[in-house]
Amino acid sequence: RPVGLDAELQYLLGSGWQIQAALGLNRTRFRAFRDGANDYHGKRNPLAPDITGHLGVRYDATQGWYAQAHIQGASRIYLDAANKYGRPGYGVIDLMAGYTYGRTALSAYVRNAADKQYDTIGFLNGTTTIFCDSHEIGNVMDVAGIEAMMEDAREAPLSIFHTLASTVPATSCAALDCCSVAVAMAAAGR
Repeated sequence: RPVGLDAELQYLLGSGWQIQAALGLNRTRFRAFRDGANDYHGKRNPLAPDITGHLGVRYDATQGWYAQAHIQGASRIYLDAANKYGRPGYGVIDLMAGYTYGRTALSAYVRNAADKQYDTIGFLNGTTTIFCDSHEIGNVMDVAGIEAMMEDAREAPLSIFHTLASTVPATSCAALDCCSVAVAMAAAGR
């Protein structure tokens, strides 16, 4: 039975300054869960951190602009019911600035400003393999879209196999036919 507590605080310091904080405490444990001969009683539920939170500061100027910085993070998560595989907790710094004029606001964000590498979910037991259908991106972005998708796939920490649908294109695009896509896939090394 999961039990949790969420708390939020906003404190106005004055002169446009405020402190923002949030804390989430989560206790999720298996009461009774058996998988064959394995008993997971008392083990943490997968993908559920015990602690999440953020702490930040914000400044609102009387001229309508504002700036904010905060750190947010989560504690360790487990990827499996036996709690053998997990990922460590993480903390990242986020920044935001903007301008408000009447009922309109324009904001800019920088997520993970320190460019910290972290893994919020991870892959259980190493490399994972997926099959990816290029049908929709082919219809929308033609061969260039399929090439971009394959380029992005090279950076992924898993094996991605691309399929070539016989119904591409569903549009009247003459540049996208099975031959041109096959040539693009061969050139990409797939």
